[in-house]
Amino acid sequence: MKNQFEPIRISDLDIICPICGKPDWCSVSESGEFAFCPRTEEGSIGQFGAWGYIHRIKKNDKTSKYKKVSKSNHKINWEVLQKFYIDNYSEKFGDNFENKLEIGWDGKAYTFPVYDEKRKITGIQRIFKDRTKLFIKGSKDGIFWPIGLQFNDYLLICEGASDTLTALNLGFEAVGRLSCNNGERIICKLLKEKQQCRPIIIADSDEVGIKGAKKLAIKLLDINPASILIPPMKDLRKWDENGLTKEKLLLNIKIIEKYREGNFLND
Repeated sequence: MKNQFEPIRISDLDIICPICGKPDWCSVSESGEFAFCPRTEEGSIGQFGAWGYIHRIKKNDKTSKYKKVSKSNHKINWEVLQKFYIDNYSEKFGDNFENKLEIGWDGKAYTFPVYDEKRKITGIQRIFKDRTKLFIKGSKDGIFWPIGLQFNDYLLICEGASDTLTALNLGFEAVGRLSCNNGERIICKLLKEKQQCRPIIIADSDEVGIKGAKKLAIKLLDINPASILIPPMKDLRKWDENGLTKEKLLLNIKIIEKYREGNFLND
């Protein structure tokens, strides 16, 4: 059974997930027997931490016969690489805004660094203009952690880079998870050290997003209890595009914090 649960990201293999059909976030085992899909619980045989739900790959699935990726001992200098991407971004798009998320450009996609609980870069996510998301090979789980983040009051825990950026632009302190099933360990370790802040989980309004938010909230119960806010639209970015203001979001936060878990006010 050795290495049967050794995950390799599908983006490193240039294949789609055999379970959900997406080209990012998911992984397959080095043995070719299993897929780890954070999106699809139905039909799974369990869960493998942040990697997602475990699915057996059918023997006739061509994905089970992919060539194994050779492992390299080469260590990527993420800080140098990300600085290069940030410089590219400034050269192409200008630097006339506060780049709190350290957005870069690699020539084809926007780049976003992700961090561990000590704010050490663990990888870089690439987001293309069509919103396809891939990871640079060698990336590990991490959270979006903006420059100058303060932990003195509300801390919004968002799903995805765009929602994190939206929260920051609205004037809130925020971090972001790669998906609703990623970053739990890092968030828990971080908030254990930052007891002075009040965590608010901003869930995507679909079933998977709400379930992932509740799962994180349960893990935080004995660490730094969090409230869950479910937007009236798909996510925080869509809500912002339809007239969300800092005052309206703050009002909703105060309401759901009072009741620990709740929904939104429309007006």
